Amino acid sequence: MTENEGAPKDMNYVGAPVRAVGLGRFLTGNGRYIDDLKLPGMVYLHLLRTPYAHAKIRSINFAPALEYPGILGVWTGQDIASDIRPIRPVLDSTNYQGTEWPALAREKVRYVGEAVAAIVAESRYLAEDAAEMIMVDYTALPALSEVSASLNSNGVRLHEEIEKNIFFEYRFETANFHQAFQQAELRVALEFKHPRCAGSAIENRGVVAQYEPGRQFLTLWSSTQVPDLLRGVLGECLQFPVHRIRVIVPDVGGGFGVKMHVYPEELLAAFLAWKLGRPVKWIEDRRENLLASTHARDHETEAEVAARRDGTILGIRVRDLSDVGAYSAFPITCALETLTFANSVPGPYRVENLSFHGMAIGTNKCPVGAYRGVGFVLGPLVMEGLIDALARSLRMDPAEVRRRNLIGTVPHRYQAPTGIVYDGGEYRKAFEQALELAGYYEWRKRQTELRVEGRYLGIGLATFIEPTGMGQRVFRHRGMAEVPGFDSATVRMDPGGTVRAYVSTPSQGQGQETTFAQILADELGVKSEDVIISLGDTETCPFGTGTFASRSLVSGGSALALAAREMRKKLLCGAGQVLRIPPADLEIRQGKVWVKGKLDSVLSLEELTRAIHSGLYNTSSDNLIVSRSFSVGGSAVSYGTHVVVVEVDHETGLVLLRQYAVVEDCGTVINPAVVDGQIRGGIAQGLGTAIFEEVRYDSNGQLLTASLMDYLIPGSLEIPVIRIEHLTTRSPFTPTGGKGVGESGTIASPAAIACAISDALSPFDATFTRLPIHPTTIVEVLQGKCPSPAANRVDVEGK
Repeated sequence: MTENEGAPKDMNYVGAPVRAVGLGRFLTGNGRYIDDLKLPGMVYLHLLRTPYAHAKIRSINFAPALEYPGILGVWTGQDIASDIRPIRPVLDSTNYQGTEWPALAREKVRYVGEAVAAIVAESRYLAEDAAEMIMVDYTALPALSEVSASLNSNGVRLHEEIEKNIFFEYRFETANFHQAFQQAELRVALEFKHPRCAGSAIENRGVVAQYEPGRQFLTLWSSTQVPDLLRGVLGECLQFPVHRIRVIVPDVGGGFGVKMHVYPEELLAAFLAWKLGRPVKWIEDRRENLLASTHARDHETEAEVAARRDGTILGIRVRDLSDVGAYSAFPITCALETLTFANSVPGPYRVENLSFHGMAIGTNKCPVGAYRGVGFVLGPLVMEGLIDALARSLRMDPAEVRRRNLIGTVPHRYQAPTGIVYDGGEYRKAFEQALELAGYYEWRKRQTELRVEGRYLGIGLATFIEPTGMGQRVFRHRGMAEVPGFDSATVRMDPGGTVRAYVSTPSQGQGQETTFAQILADELGVKSEDVIISLGDTETCPFGTGTFASRSLVSGGSALALAAREMRKKLLCGAGQVLRIPPADLEIRQGKVWVKGKLDSVLSLEELTRAIHSGLYNTSSDNLIVSRSFSVGGSAVSYGTHVVVVEVDHETGLVLLRQYAVVEDCGTVINPAVVDGQIRGGIAQGLGTAIFEEVRYDSNGQLLTASLMDYLIPGSLEIPVIRIEHLTTRSPFTPTGGKGVGESGTIASPAAIACAISDALSPFDATFTRLPIHPTTIVEVLQGKCPSPAANRVDVEGK
């Protein structure tokens, strides 16, 4: 029997916009976040952070701080060198050079904001005041603030053991690539720039640590996305027994990938709670968040498309430099952006020939890590930009060029030249439906009419794929051996018929309690309000990878569905023994056991579970607990098309989003409200990347965007009305048929918006492939102050 067989037929909850579980407590301010946690005897951790991007530490004088009232102690990197091992992520690749990220800098600092001293006090205010009394003597070193400077550093090394500051390098080329380029009738090349950006969750990072001497037990409350991985690193770096560590994830106000890493602050809080015997709290403020929480993206890319004159793409060549900052982040390492970018280039297009060369370069900046969409955002940015440039060169409609190169209908699976296997789907249908939903051809007509009036509309198209819920096979292929790649769920039936489930994928606020309850309710034939979901506690939940890369439904939800189906079998078996009726003649619906074909129920689940738990019937189902793990074979691949219409004021550079339409296929939709919310939120973040957000440093490695006054994110007035429609192609890789959707909105939206702005200003021969596209950038390009990165067209001789 396959994984999809045996599912109940009377599905009432899956596919319904069920109201979010626990919504009331959040709306009334009763959510319980890290900073809400107060423990007896709690003290507060503050970190002194360096103002230098690159410098040697000659000495640290903290004696004056110890005289400050309420100070329990000050620790430096040298003080804890033998107590806290550095974080060292591992990648199984000969082209990777790892880095050690110490909890506190020792001989050298490598980016502005790196912690050099830890202060613990009776209050946060006292700790911050005492930090100002600490004197650090630095010897400044040359700052490597750009990848070009880092590659040509004249012997200046970020880490002494890493030559040329190249942390990771990846090359990939299909067998017939050069032949395809030789056959081309036309080649078009462009340069792209994706800015460095920050996750900017509404809640910053935080941690509370408590040590119980009597039990010799360490408990850590953290806003992490990976409690089991964090637990393992705590054990390794603190040299503390892992089985005596508990990690609890309370309510989390957004993570977006930034909170999936293990950070020095978590190690410090745990260590200091252990040594001081008092609970220690550290809460990140917004300045620290922008300084020291991992950044993302930061790519400089050269790309070229080879094609025929009818618009058929023959091959793509990409060369990419990724600025990954000072350290490699645990657990996904600095290779994440480069590898995901390489895999995302073809997208849903028939690109049979591909050449990719990417390098992850170390610089004196905050380390780069995961952020919603990771390198998959770069694929559409490059592909859609190249296709639009190709269309302009051929004087073809951009939609027609895409139409000629899309995969089309895939009955079961399609393997891209990167090796990724896509789920079955109707890729071209999604594209055509998106054009219709947006009124594409009506807008094209309107565009021509408005240009006569001096108004400039642009239509941007972006198709995408989102590989979700990556399993063990993917992470092992990437060499990321420290990522388990599977998730787990335990389902328990209490006497009285209540269903309890424990899942290894904690929530970041995206509604797992609701969607998981819907899955269980349908699988077990109960009401969703009779289901209790527990997440984010290593003591009660089974071991798993955690929540990132759109894996909660694909990995955690699949494990949950499998456990529920096994529980359903147990219940039917028990009912058969209690009633002396063959289990095959029974079914469970609406919280009751029914004899098939009969109109009356014979037993409620409340009665059945009490009977089984009583042990009076000597059933084989007396243990109503089932645990299952799941790892998808590769990835469950969502896909779709975004169409955006913008109007650009050519005098001020202001961009107004007039319309946004999305057609998406994420397989079985568990909760439409949750799915659409994910898409809209992702588009909002993609919009920020496209025209607002950029983490900027100066030539000395000084952060210039250390507040939300400088690092601009979109607000409610900038977000357009977004129309969403769905196709539904069940994934053959998951028991529910569902695919992840958490990053889809962010993956396609920057490309769609960039293409729309370029399309609007095409009468000025302006092309925008460098994000963010600020109003000042648009004005400077149109006034000739800043050259537009126009496409370099090459007509191949004799063709």
